[in-house]
Amino acid sequence: MAGFMGPIQRVKAFTLTTLGTCLLTAAVQAQDVVQAQGSDGTHDKILDPISVTATRNPIKAFEYPGMVTVVGREEIESRQASTPDDILNFVPNVEFTGGPRRTGEVPSIRGFDGPDVIVLIDGARQNFGSAHDGRFFVDPSLLKQVEVLRGPASSLYGSGGTGGVIEFQTIDASDFLAPDETFGARVSAGYQTVNRERLGTVTGFATPVEGLDFVGSITRRESGSIELGDGSELNNTDDDIVSGLFKGSYEFADHHSIEGSFSTFRNDAQEPNNGQATTSDVFDKEVQSDNYRVAYKYDNPNNDLINLDVIAYYTDQRVDEVELDPATFAVTGELLKRNVDTYGFRTR
Repeated sequence: MAGFMGPIQRVKAFTLTTLGTCLLTAAVQAQDVVQAQGSDGTHDKILDPISVTATRNPIKAFEYPGMVTVVGREEIESRQASTPDDILNFVPNVEFTGGPRRTGEVPSIRGFDGPDVIVLIDGARQNFGSAHDGRFFVDPSLLKQVEVLRGPASSLYGSGGTGGVIEFQTIDASDFLAPDETFGARVSAGYQTVNRERLGTVTGFATPVEGLDFVGSITRRESGSIELGDGSELNNTDDDIVSGLFKGSYEFADHHSIEGSFSTFRNDAQEPNNGQATTSDVFDKEVQSDNYRVAYKYDNPNNDLINLDVIAYYTDQRVDEVELDPATFAVTGELLKRNVDTYGFRTR
């Protein structure tokens, strides 16, 4: 029963937006440079999406000889994405199986899934895997770009990667501030009918001095039963999510930069033990995912010998669940705990 429900469940809420976005993306990627006329009559250059995941070096996605797709922040926002599936469901050869519940969605690339698909958040590997409880947990409101590399990538990213790589990149202050601005804030809210989801996001960002970049963002989502494509409802799908990102970077000396970030995802969900099924049992699930990361980079375009990029990270992913009485929601079962800690280091 794990694969009978797919992305079609959310077509009602997103079809018009995503169809227009796909056509726009195809038009932009078919050209090296597009000329856009501004209000003052001048023309600005709109460059191709830049891929970093495919080669670990910035390169135009259209020029990369392999199969890579870059989804930028403008497209993420125009789709009003609620889950990673909403961001990637139109990417060729990529599919999210396991039904519409967030905790059950599992990515696959060209038929490969599980450890054969490497998932990264700002370079930190997401290694959680527990039967029907998903692979990773991240909120789209914290993302500025998602890259999908289709095809073997073990030579760049280590074990796994037979199917490919999906990398989620989080926002920076520079994504919100104009060149002459130093600080700002953004507040947004939303609602979608497909699962009665209410959304609120608060984001602050600043560059108090040249080279220093701070961003902090907190998002709250509450959702209920999911309306399926045939008009019926999938019950026991309640989510209460709080996610956040705190990130800072500093460019110092010449061509040196350091960065540190902490991202978190919390979901108090009420759903079956198997989040991919339609059974009537109800469990209270506490989903937690924390990512700690520090990075150092030396990038001097005049130095052909040294180009250093170092990342160290720690991820803590947990799912605790206890069975509830379907009528009274009183606790009736024992506490089940699953925990995956990952320490990682990468340099090139």
